[in-house]
Amino acid sequence: MKKCLHRSTALALLILVISASSPFADMTTEVKIICDSSADLLIIVYDAPIPYDKVTNKAIIKTYNLYDFVTYKSDSYLDKIKMIKYNCKLKTKNFIIHIEPYLYNNNAMGECGADITCSVAIKEGPRNIVQEKYLELSCPPGNSFKKINQILISGKDSRVEIKRAAKDDVNNE
Repeated sequence: MKKCLHRSTALALLILVISASSPFADMTTEVKIICDSSADLLIIVYDAPIPYDKVTNKAIIKTYNLYDFVTYKSDSYLDKIKMIKYNCKLKTKNFIIHIEPYLYNNNAMGECGADITCSVAIKEGPRNIVQEKYLELSCPPGNSFKKINQILISGKDSRVEIKRAAKDDVNNE
């Protein structure tokens, strides 16, 4: 009987340690990369629905949960961030997308800036098409930055279109 009690206690402690090391285990903040060579279009989507009216059924859609690319120490402080790198080949151009998860507050339990967001940079060869651009600012409370929901790039002419959230969807925590 004592061995069972010790095993169940050890299992409970292990579960507690695992949940403490990843405070956002059940959360998702997704970034989608849509690479559509048929439509000759690259779209980055953040916190918004996929614009299915712009893409073909041959589009490759990659979905990344930003929380999967950060790890935390047992004290809920940020440990490591892993950058996402994706190569999108359109009809005539090849784009390299860098997505870096970002937290304004390294303390996952912090009140201001603990929500995850990311920056995006897009290159065509050595040429910057989109220089590092933050998609959302979560701190300080009440800032008037309108988050970026979509970045669209035409493969034909490398034209960049940035779509921001509606005026009433300003980040006010």
